[in-house]
Amino acid sequence: MKKNWQSILTVIMAILLIVCLIQINSLTDRVNQLNTNFTSQINIVRDSINNISWSVNDSLEQQASILSDAVWEYGKFDLEKRTTEVEVTITPKEYDTNTHAYVSAGTQSFPLTLNNGSFAGTLELPLFQETYLDKVRFVEGNDTRTEKLDWYFAPMDEALPSIYADLSFSYSQSTVKDGKCPINLNGDLNVNIDGANGVQIENIVLAVSDGKNDIMRKDITNEVSSDRDGSMTPEAALSLASGESRYFYYSVNENLTLESNNKYTVYCELIDANGLCYRSELLELNVDDKSASLGDVTDCGSRASVYDSKGNLLYKEQ
Repeated sequence: MKKNWQSILTVIMAILLIVCLIQINSLTDRVNQLNTNFTSQINIVRDSINNISWSVNDSLEQQASILSDAVWEYGKFDLEKRTTEVEVTITPKEYDTNTHAYVSAGTQSFPLTLNNGSFAGTLELPLFQETYLDKVRFVEGNDTRTEKLDWYFAPMDEALPSIYADLSFSYSQSTVKDGKCPINLNGDLNVNIDGANGVQIENIVLAVSDGKNDIMRKDITNEVSSDRDGSMTPEAALSLASGESRYFYYSVNENLTLESNNKYTVYCELIDANGLCYRSELLELNVDDKSASLGDVTDCGSRASVYDSKGNLLYKEQ
């Protein structure tokens, strides 16, 4: 009988232990949930404080500012003059008929004209350069008031497409013989275009240069494939409306004969309807008196450089 009571007591203790473990696990889950809720509430309070702080700072800046409004927008892009118009409108809180206003870009100063309570002007800025307007000045006799602007302009990004090209490739070669090195270059040419203000691509060219002349120049316009194949004609795929993007690819398989002790650059060109040429360097091959090796193309993967129809460089990514 005593042994039975001991067994019963052991079972009861085991049941109580299981119940305690279940309660402990439940309490642990509850504590974790409370910690999560507490952390969430802290984050909400922190965000609210940050928003209030930002609103207060913004309000203080507006109160301290001598401006009630300052806006700008791009006007006309002139590819022939290589300029762009920027229309500026600045409204001061205080002014009179003797107030003169100027916006400054470094050492340059552009006058604005008073019209219906605001000072406005159309600035002519370089299309292929970045411009930073740092401040506006209001001059009244011998007194000058200045307000920081921090306006940054990169008009080329708005006017012209952004084009990037790369070549995933392999090449097989023979050793140099009689000053010649035959090479088979194969791989995939990939071209990505962001249409920005819209663009009509007229030609796509794959070329190899020895630094002076092109030893190969192949028009691949009608041979490229695009991400719109099947949904539009090849001609339509080469026409991008404002804001459109397009991807093109081409299978490369070229047999080249390179001369020893020379350097060669493989590049891709896209020519648009305005005669502008977008050039991307894809790879460099160096040939010594024994064989060819890959060189270092620092521009590989960069935005395509832009040339005019006469071959003058207009833009090169720094």
